[in-house]
Amino acid sequence: MGEINTNTQNVWYLFHGYGQLAKYFLNNFKTFHDKHTILIAPEGLHRFYLNGFSGRVGASWMTKEERETDIRNQINYLNSLHEKISKIAPENANYHILGFSQGVATAGRWLANSELKIKSFVQYAGGFPNDIDNIKIDAKLNNVKYLICLGNEDEFINQESLRKEEKFLSDFNPNLEIIIFDGGHEIKKETLEIIKGKVK
Repeated sequence: MGEINTNTQNVWYLFHGYGQLAKYFLNNFKTFHDKHTILIAPEGLHRFYLNGFSGRVGASWMTKEERETDIRNQINYLNSLHEKISKIAPENANYHILGFSQGVATAGRWLANSELKIKSFVQYAGGFPNDIDNIKIDAKLNNVKYLICLGNEDEFINQESLRKEEKFLSDFNPNLEIIIFDGGHEIKKETLEIIKGKVK
């Protein structure tokens, strides 16, 4: 969403959750877009029918089958994407990452295995991967704006999981901030407005 030009100041990489498609996921973030900001939503490499053998289609970043191969393919795909973007974006452009649900783990693994330097990372209703090199991720997350967003009725992440995440991530970024909103495993417009206000 948007066009990269000399006015571009912010580039957002937005990672969808399980069963979503990038083009529809992207529509949630129209409020982030302006003449200085472009939004890029990569799509998981596995597409499938959400119900049976026809109808709506969704995408997934990976399954347990050939897990390591899928992770390598994701990283190669995303590094190739960023290489193309960085060649046409201004050198002083700021890069931001938001991952939702399954997209959080994908975004985290990519960040740890890329040349990308970010200004902010938003972990929305998902868990940061614990299978990556701590030294790599320490260098990437230090001094970035880090937000964890979670609904108080999220059926996939409870308060105990949140505390573990906070403890793990605070070792890399002691200034992380947690946003708890009223709702479940969902993207809420009001929460995105809060994120927009905090990430500048």
